[in-house]
Amino acid sequence: MSTPTNGGYEPYPEHPRGSHPENDGYYESQDAYPGYDAFEVNTAAQMAGNTALRFHGEQLTDNVPGDGTSPHPINDPANNGWSHVKGTGKLDILGAIAWGFKAAFGNAKLWLPLGAAYLLLTFAGQFVPLVGPLIQIIGLLLFVPWLFGAALQQTLVRDLGYGDVKSPAFGKTLGMMALVMLIFFVIFFVLFSMLAAGAMTQIDVNALPEDPQVLMDDPALFFELFGPVFAAMGIAALVALLISPFVMLQMWYAADNNGTFGQAFGAGFKEGARNYLRLLGLAVLVGLINLVATIPFGAGLVITIPVTLLALAYAYRQVSAGPVPTT
Repeated sequence: MSTPTNGGYEPYPEHPRGSHPENDGYYESQDAYPGYDAFEVNTAAQMAGNTALRFHGEQLTDNVPGDGTSPHPINDPANNGWSHVKGTGKLDILGAIAWGFKAAFGNAKLWLPLGAAYLLLTFAGQFVPLVGPLIQIIGLLLFVPWLFGAALQQTLVRDLGYGDVKSPAFGKTLGMMALVMLIFFVIFFVLFSMLAAGAMTQIDVNALPEDPQVLMDDPALFFELFGPVFAAMGIAALVALLISPFVMLQMWYAADNNGTFGQAFGAGFKEGARNYLRLLGLAVLVGLINLVATIPFGAGLVITIPVTLLALAYAYRQVSAGPVPTT
């Protein structure tokens, strides 16, 4: 069963289970994700004028790694703008970042305003009196799951407009975001509390000046006295970075409607562990990129925040063996 759009490529059923023993146990079995139907997707992709956006919110992966060159069943560059290959299950760090820049600048009319909006919401608590923190929290809770959907859609089509953006798995994404934030908060709070308690015992209270202004006027003295507390914060932040690969993918699985809530969490943890060093490297690189972007009064974040989001969406497509966009 071949299709014109895929150049004679037959979708996944020509590789029956057991034909590639090296993949046994690599992912959950296809039976665990009953929403994926390669033939149905492949046939629909041939319909003239229909882009891959029609499949957003449906299962687009059988969670079995590809070879990185065979077309994904939604492959239809004439309609989608991108060609799509099936992901290998392994993250290409530089490829993800490069595509993030390419997609952000290629569709700047969408992503630069979204980057600016995210930045405004992030700092709303500092500039809007009284209600600023409330606007910030509610705004980000409503905006971030929608952004995840937009980034996933950008991997499906090159030309994406505001009217195209949908978030069919909004509730699942929001719930997953809350769960991941809770995990991070508990780990960071418990660890920092333990470290800070120990650090406080290292402070010589007899050396504290009676006038607190002295500390403000003498940064060297301030850091000498409170250095252990800052060291505790640094250690807690390092631990948070080291565990981040285990929880970087869950929201993408949820936003892509890839399995149930529990399956999405489990798959995110499993593939995070499998791609641990690569995801850690990606987290460090995008962190450095965003750090550099803050130098010109933070203006660069308008660009680098969308780049980061798009790079992570691309990484998810690779890791989940989904449709990876190429030129």
